[in-house]
Amino acid sequence: MDLSDKPKSEITPADIQSWMETYIGTVIDVPEGSFPAETQFDELGLDSVELTIMAGMIEEAFSIEVEPGDIIENATVARLSLHVARILGDSLAKEQAES
Repeated sequence: MDLSDKPKSEITPADIQSWMETYIGTVIDVPEGSFPAETQFDELGLDSVELTIMAGMIEEAFSIEVEPGDIIENATVARLSLHVARILGDSLAKEQAES
């Protein structure tokens, strides 16, 4: 899912979840939505290296900072998408406060 044309202020947790499902589906070679969003990343076969790469991909896709620890602490698509939405909201609030 490409969200590059969507303003950051309009990106929803559902958009983030869909992006993650697409990304992970590509990595583990399964269609988007073919695994429950509550499945732990390790159960999907994602190791620490892949999770670190995913953190970088999330940073690039949403122009935010994500630590690998954020992924470990929020180890499902459902939980991580909500966490990323919070980070994104905090980032937008900071940008607005600075302008």
